[in-house]
Amino acid sequence: STQRHGGSTASFAPKVSALSMFFDDEDLIQHEKVNESVQRLKQAWINEKCSPEILYFEEDVVRQNFDLIDMQEKRTEQLKETNSVQSAFLCDIYHMEIERVKYLLRSYLRLRLWKIDKYAVHIMKENMGERLSEAERQYAAQYFEMKKQHFLDCFLNFMPEKLKTLDEQNANIDMVRAPNLDTHVFCSITDDIGPVDTGGDVPTDLDKNDTYICRYRPLREYLLQGRIHLI
Repeated sequence: STQRHGGSTASFAPKVSALSMFFDDEDLIQHEKVNESVQRLKQAWINEKCSPEILYFEEDVVRQNFDLIDMQEKRTEQLKETNSVQSAFLCDIYHMEIERVKYLLRSYLRLRLWKIDKYAVHIMKENMGERLSEAERQYAAQYFEMKKQHFLDCFLNFMPEKLKTLDEQNANIDMVRAPNLDTHVFCSITDDIGPVDTGGDVPTDLDKNDTYICRYRPLREYLLQGRIHLI
């Protein structure tokens, strides 16, 4: 079933006008850039957190936020040299921004590693390596080989050859743990998609700025295209 909720999702970015008394024009422009980058990272984190499967690694978003951390830390060091009350206040603002970006980055990367650990065999078997970063691909391959070798050393070597596999799938048995793509998710529509078969009696019109709850599977392609956001 599908449920629809009207209205758009509120922005997470703080109002820049409230900080104009403390920031000069250069700082205000930089603050807006930071908010935009953090918002993109936050949405990538929410999508990954709410999606049952591992999504494509947001390499540009991650790299941009790592660069922002370096830039903000350098800016903080520059402000400390002025030794003024306003600079001390700005240092606190920058420090909070740095910490929230670091938290989101750590959480985003840990979440992806958790999915790799849980669905390593599925990811390798379904050739989903293109969704991973280079470091994640190496980790997934090494994790799978270490897990396989551990099971072989513990007990599989003492079993018949036909029982030594870790990825057997047939009508009677399925040894590969896979994500449940039929779980229900909340989503916000960012583009007019039109009627989509979500499993109900009639197709559901996915209209821009509306919010829905429905099965993940029929939304999958639109999430990968960036036409919806999970919430």
